Parts: sequence; C-alpha cells; structure tokens
Amino acid sequence: MIWKNVEIHNAAELVETDGGVTWTRIPGKIREGMEKEGGKFMAGNSTGVELRFVMKSDEVRIRMAALAPSTSVFHVFRGAIQGGWEDHEVDKYVFEEPREYVIKTRGNSKVLKKIAEEFGQTWDPEVVRVVFDRGSFVLYDVVGETEPPKPEQCPARTLLAYGSSITHGSNSIDTSHSWVWQTAEALKMDNRNLGMAGACAMEPDLVDYIAAEGEKNRWNAAVLELGINVLDWAEDKIHARTANTLRQVAGRNPEKPVFVISPFYCSDDYKNEGKAARWREIIEEEVKKADYANVTYINGLELLGDMSLISADEVHPNIYGVQQIAERLTRRLKEVCGTCL
Repeated sequence: MIWKNVEIHNAAELVETDGGVTWTRIPGKIREGMEKEGGKFMAGNSTGVELRFVMKSDEVRIRMAALAPSTSVFHVFRGAIQGGWEDHEVDKYVFEEPREYVIKTRGNSKVLKKIAEEFGQTWDPEVVRVVFDRGSFVLYDVVGETEPPKPEQCPARTLLAYGSSITHGSNSIDTSHSWVWQTAEALKMDNRNLGMAGACAMEPDLVDYIAAEGEKNRWNAAVLELGINVLDWAEDKIHARTANTLRQVAGRNPEKPVFVISPFYCSDDYKNEGKAARWREIIEEEVKKADYANVTYINGLELLGDMSLISADEVHPNIYGVQQIAERLTRRLKEVCGTCL
C-alpha cells in the first residue's frame, strides 16, 4: 500500500479518519465479519505495520498521532540494522495530539551498506523502516523527498503468520522481539503479521483472504498458530474450522510450506483442565486426515512446554519464552524446508 510516496507495509486498506489516514490489516468487509468484537479493533492495530521509504532528502517529517487514548511507540530500522539510540530512545512516543516526528539520514550509510553486504543481509540499509509497536495510529502528512523501496532492496520472500496474541506480539516488549519478527529475520525473510490478539477464530472469510494472498504470491510460507483463543469451542467446530483452514491455506497453495502450531503450554495445562490438550489432538488429527504434502504439524509443547517461561497472566510467554519459540521454530522450519526458504 503506497501513501504519499511511502509504503505502508502490512496494510490491506487505508481508512480516512480525522483528516488523515489509518489502516486495517485485512479488508474492511472481512474485518466487520469477525466473530469477536475485539477482533475488529485488533485488525486495525499496527502490529506488523511499517512505514518504508528511501530518503532522497536529508530529513523526512512524519506528522501523526495515536488514534486511541493511549501512548503508542515506534522505532526506526535501517534495513535489517536496528537504528541507533536516537532512532529508538529520542522522541518516539506518539500521543493523541498530532505532531511531527523527524527522521534524518545517517552519515555512515556506506558503512551500513558494507555491513549488510558482508553479513549477507537481504535488506538494503537505505530502506528506512518506521516500525510501530502495536497501538493504533493516524497519519496526516509526510514532508520530505522519499520513494518506496524497490523489490531488490527488500527480502525476496515473505513469512506470513496468523494466530493469537502470542503471534500478535503481546508481552514481547516490542514488535522486533516478537517471535514472528525474530523467525523471519533469522530466515532472511520479510514478515506479515496477522496475529489477532484474543480473536484468532479462523473465520472462513479471513482464512479465504490468507489463502488468496498466497495465490497472489504475497507470502511464500505461512505459520498458523491455532486454538488458544477458543479453547471452549465444541469439538465439531474445532474440527470444521481447522479442516477448512487447512483446505484453504494449504490446499490452494500446494507449492508453499504451511506450518500449523497447536496451543503452547498454558494455565489450562498447568491446571490439568484438558482443553488445550484436546485442541492439540484434534489439530494433529485434521493435519493427518488432510494429508497435504506441504503441511507440517508442530505440537506447541515442542516450542514452549512448561510454565517457567510464561508471564504472570498464565498465558503469554515472557520475553525469554518468546525467544525460545522463535529459536525452536526457526530450527524446525530450516529442518523441513532446507534451502527452500
């Protein structure tokens, strides 16, 4: 999505509001049909959304505000290279009152390019990435000379992730520490985060959208983290929604690897309530029944298997748990796909 010569990554549609624009990560019609009311809000959240541009002037001024009554934060990356302290610690809080935020060129661009080339990074450090750390934002203007990044300046392949708040990035401190970001970076891929905190319900229209994006080659591999938001579902609904998700996402994209993760360890397991365990059994059953060559089932317990790395809310991994998920998942993806990613 291009707006004022800036790419808005991970936005399906722009929405005019308050004299500016915000976005939705899935088409508006699908957003309105989400089963959980909170999902409609989460679809308009900034998770995985970035402003991407190449600077042609010495500075760029972005006028924006937080859309919801809370403080929101962004950080700046130069390609795959995390920005310096001034890109992360100075003037990066966004409030409800609109104001300008200044991004400046760096005097060491040649050094950054050398580093990127030396270590095989797939990002060109000339690409400025304004990375939003969740929250909702409204953009009013971009002042300065910019151009959207060219395809060759970004990774050639994209990892799409759909799931709960654990995919969304809750408790990972910031976007760049989420398991989605860490896994994609380790695989030298771009990422599209469609995590829907509290609202991963595998609605048929949303699953159809994910499948269609694959058919349009807008992702090259997908990770589906399923179950934790809907542990109370009746078994027939679990079977039906899981089967449809596999049929749409994997069945329509037979050349693309799809990884299906059942619930990570959570309080339901700790208290021996059995709901998460049943979800794992059903997801594995449906994967075996579908028998798609491109689908790999991953038991969530293999990635996070006890309470030691879970936060005080008894559900979300702490920052070390998130890191463990990313490391183990990256290793599994490499084992299954080899060099195909």
